[in-house]
Amino acid sequence: MKKVLSSFLLLSTVLLFSCTKERDRLAVAQDGAVPAVSFGSSVANPFTVDIIPGGSPTFDTMINVFYSGTGNGAINVNVAVDPTVVDAYNAAHGTSILPAPPSTFSIPSTFTIPADSHVGSGQLSINIADLLNNGVQFAIGLTITDAGAQSGGKSMIVLITARNAYDGLYTLT
Repeated sequence: MKKVLSSFLLLSTVLLFSCTKERDRLAVAQDGAVPAVSFGSSVANPFTVDIIPGGSPTFDTMINVFYSGTGNGAINVNVAVDPTVVDAYNAAHGTSILPAPPSTFSIPSTFTIPADSHVGSGQLSINIADLLNNGVQFAIGLTITDAGAQSGGKSMIVLITARNAYDGLYTLT
C-alpha cells in the first residue's frame, strides 16, 4: 500500500507542476492594470550618470518613458525640467545637490511612444565643459506633464557626477 501511495503522490506531483504554463511577467503585470505612462526610474530610485571628462565634449544618454497598457496608438509624452523634484530629493535624502544649470544640458520636451509599443525615449545631452565650469555634482528633475489620456505627473531625477578616470570603489584587503 505504501508503494502505491508513494507512486500516486509522485505521479500527481509531476502532473501538477508540468501542466502549468508560466506567463510573461509583463502580461501578468498588465492584467487589470490601469494604463499609465511613467519613467523607468523615480525620485526614490534615481537614474545616475557618471561623467569622466577628457573624451567627447558631450555626454549623451537615453531617458525612457514606459506605457503599461495594451493596444495603444502613438502616445506623445510631454516632459518638463522640474527643479522642485531636486528639492524633494534633497529633503528626503538629507543632501544639498544643486539643480544642473539649464545651459549645461538639453532634453526634448516631447517623447513619443510608438503605436503598439511600451517604450519611448528621448536623448539627454550634457555639455561636459559647461557642467564642470559650475561644479562636479548636479541633478536634473524631470516630470511628465501630459501623456494624453494616460496619467501624467510622474517624476524622476537624474544624478550627474563628474569623476576622474581613476575614481572607483576600492577596498583595502
